[in-house]
Amino acid sequence: MPSGADEFVVLTENCPLAEAESCVQRCLDNLDAALEPVFDYQGLGFQLQVRSGVSLYPQHSKTPDSLLRMSDIALHHTRATSQQVQWFAPELDVNSVERLNLINDLKQAISGDQLVLFYQPKLNLQSRVVTHVEALVRWIHPTMGMVPPDNFIHIAEQTGQINALTRWVIRTALNQYNEWRAEGLDLGVAINISAANLKDPDFYGFLCETIQELAVPAEKLPWK
Repeated sequence: MPSGADEFVVLTENCPLAEAESCVQRCLDNLDAALEPVFDYQGLGFQLQVRSGVSLYPQHSKTPDSLLRMSDIALHHTRATSQQVQWFAPELDVNSVERLNLINDLKQAISGDQLVLFYQPKLNLQSRVVTHVEALVRWIHPTMGMVPPDNFIHIAEQTGQINALTRWVIRTALNQYNEWRAEGLDLGVAINISAANLKDPDFYGFLCETIQELAVPAEKLPWK
């Protein structure tokens, strides 16, 4: 099951610990074998890595949402330690209170004045000209300061706030495009879209209406 832009959930039933360990290793081995040692994209080489965070029922929790959260905590730990596999342990959940606070504060951040967009230039290597920028959302929390996107994008997806967040990003980025165009700067703006947005039946209508309302040429929006 898809969980995020680069995350997937694997669910097994009636799987004892020893078999779970074997199952996780088989999944990782198959994924490693399926991926090229170096992934080539337009002449650029990228090395892809596969990591896994694991939680068990009923040892760690008895509810699906909690098990997903614990797997996510374990997965984030692999990124911090460069491990390929991490099984959930209570001592890893050091940020649970902070995460709950972020969940509660995120709605206010979207409706208030706490989000900002940074624009990362994209250089055409052949012409050596910046043709467009990528809009990157950041959260300036009133007490925590700058909150990295890795700390709140996933929360927004899990709590259903990603639709409001993406709408804010789109409208803000398109308004910025119009300001640049009025100043004679003609740059396209790439905007990241979550897979969760595509499940929203109203998203396409909102997108078309906003582009039309703000009179932004569709070709200036290379979606990601």
